[in-house]
Amino acid sequence: MIQFNRIGSWSGIFLAAALAATVPLKLMYRPGAENKRPNPTPSIVAFLARHGYQPQVENGPGGDNIYGTADGCRVLIRRVVDDGSNLDVLVLRARAVGSLVFVFNGVVSTAPPLTAWLIRHYVTRLGELMGLQSGEFPMLAVAAPQECAVDTLPWRELAEIK
Repeated sequence: MIQFNRIGSWSGIFLAAALAATVPLKLMYRPGAENKRPNPTPSIVAFLARHGYQPQVENGPGGDNIYGTADGCRVLIRRVVDDGSNLDVLVLRARAVGSLVFVFNGVVSTAPPLTAWLIRHYVTRLGELMGLQSGEFPMLAVAAPQECAVDTLPWRELAEIK
């Protein structure tokens, strides 16, 4: 007669539960699905134009620099890349323009909201890998002189880009 000790039986139950939970996810995986995210630049340009800015896009190796000019105010908007590796560059570029704020999910903050942004990024990415359609939820770095009051713009319009 075979006897199981308590640790062995619990590990078997855990293994069975882990397999039951992960096998359907693995079967739903769609290679290449994560590369179908929309480019946020056209939506940002349209947003600026709707709110009285003259948009101008400058393509660069690290992403698009999107400028908007209105009533003597010049703003610079750049998308923060998924791993956040361009944050230092954005801080340096912002010094020439003015103060830097971050916009995510329609909320303006002086520090990048990394936790909320990373959670949203990985949940969205998991959905994409399972073949679900989703939009882009960009974190934007916005540099502008203090008197431009960019925090009064309705950034909620750019919370999700489809």
